[in-house]
Amino acid sequence: MDASSLLLETSTKPAVSIRVVSAADWSVFKKQLPKQHQTWAAAQGFEAAPLTVLSLADTDGSISTVLMGTPRQDDDPFALGAIASKLPAGTYQFATPPAKAELVALGWCLELYKYDPHRPTTVKNVKLVCPKGVDRASIVALANASYGVRDRVNAPANVFGPEELEAVARSVAKRFKAKLSVISGAVLKKHFPLIHVVGEA
Repeated sequence: MDASSLLLETSTKPAVSIRVVSAADWSVFKKQLPKQHQTWAAAQGFEAAPLTVLSLADTDGSISTVLMGTPRQDDDPFALGAIASKLPAGTYQFATPPAKAELVALGWCLELYKYDPHRPTTVKNVKLVCPKGVDRASIVALANASYGVRDRVNAPANVFGPEELEAVARSVAKRFKAKLSVISGAVLKKHFPLIHVVGEA
């Protein structure tokens, strides 16, 4: 996976607008919506409760706007970004940068993580235009680092063992011009006998 395909710098196509509204502001906010959207929201029982989501359709049936209830102060800071898994494929953009926009963007990328070493996996094609003021390169780097770690943690031991771990460590060290030393064989047995015994088992 590569988060750069999920968090876009810009979009050549019109992006679906995500509008975050609080329950306290909903009664005023909804009056700004077209009548059919007000009727749809009422029919769905949407009142902008924290983290609830409502998609609004355009006249051709395509999604034009997504409404989402403002998270509570004590909600997971990634929670707003987790909306990604609830949306159909498409490109989205927050109408105004959300609070803690960096964590929202990172949460979006992390929410879409997939791993299965035994069959092809399809990452949901739900893209976000990076909110203004967010360092996209940093978010992409963090997300990709998380993907790499999670891939290794989720890999079965018969797929990812000590040799594979060493290979990955050497690759990372080479990329960042870092020094790497590996303890193995007789040295490992002498200085770290318990680890050596576990490895033999």
